[in-house]
Amino acid sequence: MEQGKIDQILSSKPEDRRYLFEEAARYYASLKVRRAEAERKLQKTEEKHAAEWEGVLGEVRRSYDVLKVQAEKPLSTARCGMPSLNTTSTSSCCASRNSPMTTRSVRKV
Repeated sequence: MEQGKIDQILSSKPEDRRYLFEEAARYYASLKVRRAEAERKLQKTEEKHAAEWEGVLGEVRRSYDVLKVQAEKPLSTARCGMPSLNTTSTSSCCASRNSPMTTRSVRKV
């Protein structure tokens, strides 16, 4: 409010003051409605984004689980002495140690 406005309001007629206060109350009420609408809109946006992130997170988890299983397969076969998944090489580090056909066990004839 500008200077002198308060004095003008206080010295005005009661009907004028009432009108001014009613107008201020309507303006305040409209601001409350706009604020509530903005909060609802923000809440909807937040829920939408949370759902999108859950979808993305689920997709990443599935990809991670598949890749983890794929990465563990060669390690588990190497520990068991089985050939690895690599078809070009038939020996793994553990399998070659346990194999009866190592270079140390081959006899010269």
